[in-house]
Amino acid sequence: MTDIEEIVRLVDLVYLRKAKASLKTIENEILRGSLLGQGYGEIARAGIYTYDTVRVTGRQLWKKLGGVLGVEVSKSNLGSVLSTRIDSLRQMAAEEEADDESSVGVPDPSDGSAAPRPEDAFHGEAGQAMPAAERLDATDILYGREADLERLKATLQVDRGQIVVLGGRSQAGKSPLVQALTEAIVDDFERVVRFEAFQVPTVAALAEQLQNELQEFVGLSPALALEQLLRQRRWLVVIDSLEHLFQPQGLAGVFRETSTCYEHWLHQLANQSRLQGSLLLVSRAIPQVLHRYRRTVARLDLVTVTVHQLKGWPLALARQWVERQGVSATLETTWQQLLHFCGGHPELLATTTDLILSEHRNDMAAFLRMPERALWQWRLVLQQELTPVERVLLPWLVLRPLSYADLRELWIPRFLPEQLMDGLESLERRHLVDDDRGLYSLHPLALVRCAADLWVEQLFDELCHNRLDWLHWCPLVLTHAPAWQQQQQQQYVLGPLVERLQRQYLSVAEQTALIGRLIACVRASGQGQGPVGQGDYALGNLLNIAAAWNLPFQSFDVSGARLQQVNLSQANIANWPARDCEFVAPVLPVPVSRSLRAAMASTADWLVVGDREGRVIWWSGVAPALAVAGHYQFDGAIAAVAVTAGVMAIATQQQVVVWWPSPAARPNSPSTTPSTSLPVAAPVTCLAFDPAGRYLAAGLETGQVIAWDLYRQESCLDRPSHSYPVNQLVFKADGTQLASYDLGRRILCHRLVDGAEPVAAPLEESFYGSFIGIGWQGNALCAIERMDSTQQVIWRDAQSNQPLAHPAIWDLAGCSMDGLTVAGYDIDQGQVVIQPRGAEAPPILIRALGGQRPDTIQLSHGGDRLLLGNENQVQIWHGVTGRCLWQQQATDTAYSGGGCDLSGSSGIAPWQQMLLETMGVRFTANRTP
Repeated sequence: MTDIEEIVRLVDLVYLRKAKASLKTIENEILRGSLLGQGYGEIARAGIYTYDTVRVTGRQLWKKLGGVLGVEVSKSNLGSVLSTRIDSLRQMAAEEEADDESSVGVPDPSDGSAAPRPEDAFHGEAGQAMPAAERLDATDILYGREADLERLKATLQVDRGQIVVLGGRSQAGKSPLVQALTEAIVDDFERVVRFEAFQVPTVAALAEQLQNELQEFVGLSPALALEQLLRQRRWLVVIDSLEHLFQPQGLAGVFRETSTCYEHWLHQLANQSRLQGSLLLVSRAIPQVLHRYRRTVARLDLVTVTVHQLKGWPLALARQWVERQGVSATLETTWQQLLHFCGGHPELLATTTDLILSEHRNDMAAFLRMPERALWQWRLVLQQELTPVERVLLPWLVLRPLSYADLRELWIPRFLPEQLMDGLESLERRHLVDDDRGLYSLHPLALVRCAADLWVEQLFDELCHNRLDWLHWCPLVLTHAPAWQQQQQQQYVLGPLVERLQRQYLSVAEQTALIGRLIACVRASGQGQGPVGQGDYALGNLLNIAAAWNLPFQSFDVSGARLQQVNLSQANIANWPARDCEFVAPVLPVPVSRSLRAAMASTADWLVVGDREGRVIWWSGVAPALAVAGHYQFDGAIAAVAVTAGVMAIATQQQVVVWWPSPAARPNSPSTTPSTSLPVAAPVTCLAFDPAGRYLAAGLETGQVIAWDLYRQESCLDRPSHSYPVNQLVFKADGTQLASYDLGRRILCHRLVDGAEPVAAPLEESFYGSFIGIGWQGNALCAIERMDSTQQVIWRDAQSNQPLAHPAIWDLAGCSMDGLTVAGYDIDQGQVVIQPRGAEAPPILIRALGGQRPDTIQLSHGGDRLLLGNENQVQIWHGVTGRCLWQQQATDTAYSGGGCDLSGSSGIAPWQQMLLETMGVRFTANRTP
């Protein structure tokens, strides 16, 4: 029967011959595990890989082997395919080995050439592209490991007779260290022999390898003969890669059934006190049978940092980072530094983020689905300081999940296993790690925090030393991203960076001088000029930092520059010299003052916002892809707005203005100015359109309800209705009926076709509490009622009552036009609740508008968009995921763009230019609104 290790070796040689490249370590482990009948999960738990990484790599491996062998290969048929082709594999492998031997020659020192070295395989494609002088040479395999080598030598020389276990994760550099050791310690032993674990899977196999040396112990069992050899001779026996004989149990070294003979043999050796020789076991984990031995068993662990992880790095950079991290050592470095080092090249943020995303993709996806309310709680958690033991544990959690068994195997200076377990429990209580069936992994939000800390650390170091590498390609502001992503970027990157810089540059003068000096450096280097390309955010980033400090922009002359991803919405741009600039994806100020009034079309593709100064601005598109479509200045404050299908209604003092700004919306012709003015007898409290845009209704402070037929341009309803001001108007989906309610106790309905007349409302009175919202579900009128006595919110129609929330006190609510989604503001919790009806889906809790009470709650027809607004801010949220997609804040009353010169600048939409001109910004470019 062919040994599995032989099959793995043959496949590797054949693949090398065919593809001119060796299989990766993870591919060898997947191949070996699959031949042993292990699933992807078992293979992942046995190594340092995640399940997704093993599964994806395995699928790629089967395709590679299929191309080499000329037959379809899968995990299920792998054993049969290889066993039937074992003879051809041996033949091809022999040819490959023969080719290798014939290709090896003695290099000619005169031409500077050298024979190929096995360690060159560590460098991969990136290393091949580098000059030979810049790649790590042979001696660099042990660079930074000299201290480990000396420790290992001292252990074997001084404490001869011990069993020594050299541990460390995969790719920790154990094998090169052992190779150097066997060469350096040869004079201290009579003989040094070294075997790979697959060569000696049993004690009998080990004895067979040494049968010539064991002839004097004829008649003894293999285990006893080997014991006598080490008792009487000064031999060093090395067994490498011992973990291949273990069962897949994380770091716990439990031998497989075929290798259990080692347990008895190691137990006997560990109880011996007078051995002349030594046994060196090289393994990812200490064998479990040796756990309780301290006097006769020595342990040395290596940190997982190797030349393999440094592939493609310049030599000087690799040495610098090896020295900084103290590879001989210890894990006393901070978790951020270890993540920084393990993430890859420090100049490539993409490497680090790709590593985190590939290893924790499911976690990141869960984080992106997290509601804003949960994010708020996590921010409070992450503001807490980490204890020393927590700081040590977090890097390991970045690298792989840990179990309690893993913690017992970790050797970390200054901390006992019990302390590590307590630290892990503390991290779990603080929700920084997740427990998945006994495996603890870093929480996705903590992963984001790790990456963000890496960015901030590097950017801070560069800004303080006038080095601007990362600043050119790492945008601090995501201007076109949904609002929740912009807030996340602000929370984890821009905000901490600005706060850290402010501790070093205290005064406005120092901050202004810093930004001015860095802008001059960027412009002097020629950056920020020429065609648009990826990775040129430096000038925009510097301006974003200045805006966060509220510095006056008049000191920063950026004329003729290209500004990418710059947020000027709250920047002090008065007297700013920025002529002939090219703006790429900017966020520019929208001049709206407080007392905002907002409305969204039922299709969520139109949005109108008005303010107390009489300015009305409207956007088209679906959030987050909203674009300013126009604006207009009215006389007097805006009292209410409504929009549907491109038709807008704006209520001022005692008139309602109708406007068709969209060419496709007006029945006759579009209009660039307000088209129709409809007088009213009292101040307007609310407006509403039917979905088709034919009928417009207005509710007045006097309780009167008025409706107009816009197609016929005539009034179709005008009568006293309520005794109190009208709170809300809602049209039936077909536009045939209109429902209204006042302060919360009475609902009325009117039919608008075939002559307007009142009709009986099935829910005329609120007997148990007060109405806080109304809507239609098909032909049925429904209401959301707050039960003050029982602290309950119910959905009422003519046939039944359905509880929505308990206990809860809602102050305002709205429902989608299909009646399947309800949203309300919870006074006690200070949050908005989105509750799907008729489904078992849990409610979505969002902390909107900074926890302030909304004046407007409006859902789109299907409930996938939620408009929230008060006098200071307007937001649009996703009704299913609970993420904020778009927001607009009221502009500070002191905000002014007077003296700002943007003459000749491009990249600013015409409507946006017109808005900026109202703020005093100067343009000279021709435009057509």
